[in-house]
Amino acid sequence: MSSWRTHLEEQGVEIQEECELKELVCEQGRVVAAIAGQDEMKLDGLVVATGALTPLLARQIGYRLPIQPGKGYSITMPRPDPCPSIPLLFVQHKVAVTPMVSGYRLGSMMELNGYDTRIKPRRLQLLRRAAEEYLPEPYCDPVEEEWYGWRPMTSDGVPFIDRLPGLENAWVAAGHNMLGLSMAPATGQLVAELVNGEQPSIDPAPYRIVRG
Repeated sequence: MSSWRTHLEEQGVEIQEECELKELVCEQGRVVAAIAGQDEMKLDGLVVATGALTPLLARQIGYRLPIQPGKGYSITMPRPDPCPSIPLLFVQHKVAVTPMVSGYRLGSMMELNGYDTRIKPRRLQLLRRAAEEYLPEPYCDPVEEEWYGWRPMTSDGVPFIDRLPGLENAWVAAGHNMLGLSMAPATGQLVAELVNGEQPSIDPAPYRIVRG
């Protein structure tokens, strides 16, 4: 992610953080400006790539996409001894183990409970118990982070990459389920082609908002 940001900034991309989108200004079926934070930014076009939070922007973009937040959990801690040398997936328990140079992480779960922000100890305990089944030292102290995040789940497992209904110059790229990072380069290429009116490198039909 750091290398992507560096590359984008080298290409002249300006990244604004902690800048909440409050409203889109539309005229004659086009987005002409975005009010974000205290600023109004003029727009030639807009790509909404906001993952699981996309349905919460329904008022701003004029359309509520059928994306459901699928909540996952993880625990990050120092490396136990012994520590796995490669990432592991315990298929029966659906728990992933990620050893890193700087630490060690257990992660899993798919909780469909809306935009729930609670970290439930019972869920974290399930991660520990699963690791106990397979590893001599499944975890260690101190716990550095107990984390949750929302995956943007769609009913058919396929993302939405399409023009937003009623807006000539606004597109969406969201709903990549559990494959957002791996699908990001191809999604970016397809979005760029659609925005620029170029011949798409792949058939965009499967990713339309209104499925056939």
